[in-house]
Amino acid sequence: RIRNAGAYSNRAKGNNLKQYSEEFAYLESKGLHTVDELFAHVSEMSSQYFKLNDAHKAKAKDMKDLQELIQLAQDYTRLKPIVDAIPPKGGWGKKHEKYMDEHDGEIRQFYAVKRKLDSHNSPDKIFKTTVWKKELDNLKTEYEAETKEVKELYADLKKLRDIQYKVNTALHDQQKHKAKIQEH
Repeated sequence: RIRNAGAYSNRAKGNNLKQYSEEFAYLESKGLHTVDELFAHVSEMSSQYFKLNDAHKAKAKDMKDLQELIQLAQDYTRLKPIVDAIPPKGGWGKKHEKYMDEHDGEIRQFYAVKRKLDSHNSPDKIFKTTVWKKELDNLKTEYEAETKEVKELYADLKKLRDIQYKVNTALHDQQKHKAKIQEH
């Protein structure tokens, strides 16, 4: 059993050395040679990541808004004939009331859709669905490219933060060790 513990310990040491070697090579490839350079680089990358991520989230919101506008325009086009077919009040029978009862939900939905679309229409009440669809396609293309960039930046930042954590831990342990030496 003691032999197995030693083998495990040696394997762990080997894995740790391999990991440290990879991390040092990674830092070297980034041109980071001091602790201060590491901390400054992590800080700079963090702010860059948050700016890019905020822009990415804003683009996602814009895409959602455009999709909603396109859907509202489609609903408006689908419901408009129902509203246009409302019979006039009066006359023989109760055609108007009967029609209103049969199509109450659709008529309410039409006016709700109309209110939402009023702020996005041109003065001549023409929906810009083709413009919205083109803009949505452009945003989707940009969003996909940014997604890749955000993921790569995040992975890089995560790796550097892991290394920074290990450096902080080592510095803290070193300070504790110095304090113990000074006590004796």
